[in-house]
Amino acid sequence: MSFVTPLQVSEERFGAVTRVYIACSEDRAIAPELQRKMVEALPCREVITMTTDHSPFYSAPQELVTHLMAIASNEKHPRKRQQLALRLMM
Repeated sequence: MSFVTPLQVSEERFGAVTRVYIACSEDRAIAPELQRKMVEALPCREVITMTTDHSPFYSAPQELVTHLMAIASNEKHPRKRQQLALRLMM
């Protein structure tokens, strides 16, 4: 189970992952101030802010897909972009 199995993360490999954070300005589960602190603690390549609640996949799915596709198109690996696009269309 992933909740009980300890993660083994190295600085080298963890730092190689491109991170983009989608902040939800109307989130009542994770306050915007806490979201900012999370990003400060673990900087991202980009922070995208949506005027939505905690679940943009319900409240603004088309806007979220637009952001995810833009993020994917900025990735270096075309195969990853294609795989993400296929998953989003399902």
